Amino acid sequence: MTEGAENEDRSGDPASGPTKPGPIGGDGADTGLGAEEAPIPIEASPWEVWDQPLGRRPLRRLPSIAWGAVRFVWAADRRSLLLTAINDVANGLLSGVQVLVVAVLLSRLLGDDDPAAAARATAPWIAAYAGLRAAAGVFGAVVRGRADLFQERVGHASSLRLMTAASDVDLLAFEAPRFYDRLQRVQSQSQFRPTQVVHSLSQLASGVAGSVGVLIALAVIQPLLVPIALLWFLPLLAATHRNVLTNYDFVRGQSPLERRRSYIAGLLTDRFTAKEVRAFGLRQFLLDRYQTLWHEREQELHVVTRRKTRTIVEAEVSTALLAAIVSGTLIWLFARGSFTVAEMGAVLNGLWQIQMRFGAMAWSSAGLLEAVVFLDDQAELLVMAAGEAQHRPTGPAPAGFERITVDGVSFRYPEQATDALTDVELSIGRGEVVALVGENGSGKTTLAKLLGLLHTPTSGRICWDATDAATIDPDQLRRQVTVVFQDFARYNLTAAENIGLGDVDRLDDRDEIEHAATRAGADRLVGRLPHRYDTVLGRMFDAGAELSVGQWQRIAVSRAFFRDAPLLILDEPTASLDARAEHDLFERIRTLFAGRTVLLISHRFSTVRSADRIYVLHQGRVVEHGAHAELMAAKGRYAELFTLQAQAYTDDLPHGQQAERLTKSGDDVGRSNEFY
Repeated sequence: MTEGAENEDRSGDPASGPTKPGPIGGDGADTGLGAEEAPIPIEASPWEVWDQPLGRRPLRRLPSIAWGAVRFVWAADRRSLLLTAINDVANGLLSGVQVLVVAVLLSRLLGDDDPAAAARATAPWIAAYAGLRAAAGVFGAVVRGRADLFQERVGHASSLRLMTAASDVDLLAFEAPRFYDRLQRVQSQSQFRPTQVVHSLSQLASGVAGSVGVLIALAVIQPLLVPIALLWFLPLLAATHRNVLTNYDFVRGQSPLERRRSYIAGLLTDRFTAKEVRAFGLRQFLLDRYQTLWHEREQELHVVTRRKTRTIVEAEVSTALLAAIVSGTLIWLFARGSFTVAEMGAVLNGLWQIQMRFGAMAWSSAGLLEAVVFLDDQAELLVMAAGEAQHRPTGPAPAGFERITVDGVSFRYPEQATDALTDVELSIGRGEVVALVGENGSGKTTLAKLLGLLHTPTSGRICWDATDAATIDPDQLRRQVTVVFQDFARYNLTAAENIGLGDVDRLDDRDEIEHAATRAGADRLVGRLPHRYDTVLGRMFDAGAELSVGQWQRIAVSRAFFRDAPLLILDEPTASLDARAEHDLFERIRTLFAGRTVLLISHRFSTVRSADRIYVLHQGRVVEHGAHAELMAAKGRYAELFTLQAQAYTDDLPHGQQAERLTKSGDDVGRSNEFY
């Protein structure tokens, strides 16, 4: 396991991860989805809560989430929202009008002995109704014409909000697999669920408006028909709602499996893994694994489908029984003379309308519930992000420092049973070069993340002079830190942008960008690119130029130079450089970074021997520290590892020369190319 992956395998007790102090989300954190009630309990960490079944989560939040979705859509495209709502409600009202018109027409036609007079009397009603339908049709066409634009605007706004929230969430959440499960569900659902809420609500309003009109008409003819019609609605409503919850629980439960399938698919389609898939003949293995995961999903889907089908069948049988009761009641009432033939026609038309409306309302309410339970996922993420922002320290960052002190710091990743760092003590003075060394998994990169203000210690303090870093606005303090990780980012942007991202406020300062590239030794490789600094790097887009790993690393180091922060953290900064380039960088590290403090992490002991102070980590603890000569004289772990590493380069020397070379403390050992 490499240092960069030292914390990837964390299979400890999920309940043993650290809990951030203070509430997650806070009171009144407005996410725009109506999740103001802070759904994540303040005593639990988010990764411990997000895997709850829906039945254990408070459904009372769902109305506020639906209202929040309406407010969000209103902000994104209020004109389309108004047109959609007016169209749906108007269509609903027309259903009630239609029942009344039919009742009038039948009564006039059947109650008048003169057909011509009856036709003249009904003509205005027919014309009025036709005009209303035509107006509704034209208005509906306008609404449908805006539908794509409506969805696009809301989807864009939803994506922006999700990306903003994800970038606000504490980096520690990204260490929890359940966070990724939730994030994937949110990403796949967030673009269309808000508009689904709006459409479902407007269709419900349409159904209610139409149903009220029809029920009023039925009540005028025979009041007993109203409760019968309402009972007709209940079985289908209950069945569709139950199936929504069943479907959500299925999707939630399948999230880890779906992430694994997506990962396998990515291995088969990603250009960076394509070479190993072919070189090791992994295609069939990966396809078989993908098929296995799919069959697991398919089996569970069979169970869910049978359950949902059984629920709908039960509802249909219940509805049929109620239809028989309704039919029998109508025949009985008609036989008693409770209404005329004309009224009977109006009643049949009204019941047909109410059946259609109630069925549509059942599916609309189910769609609303489905959208809201999925938006509940997003609401929790937004509340979490809002809580991070609300409880972020606001203390001003110092202009610099004389000394950074790590005081009794321990740190534990979520879902891991043991600490990654335990009671670490460390000191870095202004202008010093301090090195961290140790075996893979010893905690070097974790400590670098803490010093880079990417994680907060579980216990202990990191102080800039006398100020605890936990009390300082992290965004302000991070501007004074530059970190180059061994798994540095490769941006498929221009070469100038790749370097300029080190300080986005000066992204247009081409002179300083070129100066940074020169200091990092990247100017020559950029000069060979087709459009020099305006060349897009990477092969993701047309006309992009791919670089070797070592060339990408030079660009990353250039980015660090361009940032020009007082604290520079270099995590294996030369892992991909050739021997000459690495030797040159370390030989000139003090002059290249003059006036800046450097924390250097390396597994090559020969590259850190000139540091002012070297800290040796072992299993998350600092086991010794001092200058190179002091550590060699102490004959502890540093001397052992240094000797083991150097031995590989001295095996061909006579035994006496080996001993002399390994114990020699002069600069010629460190400055030779033997260890590069």
